[in-house]
Amino acid sequence: MAMVEIELINIVKNHCSQKMEVTLSSDLVGDLSIDGDDAEELLEELLKQENLELPVELLNRYFHSEGELLDMFYFPKLLLFKLGFRHKPPLRELESFTVKDLLVKFNEKAT
Repeated sequence: MAMVEIELINIVKNHCSQKMEVTLSSDLVGDLSIDGDDAEELLEELLKQENLELPVELLNRYFHSEGELLDMFYFPKLLLFKLGFRHKPPLRELESFTVKDLLVKFNEKAT
């Protein structure tokens, strides 16, 4: 069964740490701050509803792991990066992943 937009937007809203407007163009990490364990929980809920398995590449490609987010050296790395002493950002760059992208991925898997 294909997931509909309104249903997905409501599920995503429930996983936002703050009350935010969620649209199809909202970036899960950049706009909604759904990353790490929050992203994994969101995907698990969606997968359970659709009776699908969690694609690991989806997590690794579009979200940081909780370990990356809890790195005790994150803030020193960020400061050095902002001051120009470090060329590599403190967290790896992620591909943008919007609510619409999520809808497309789950509807592909469900069919």
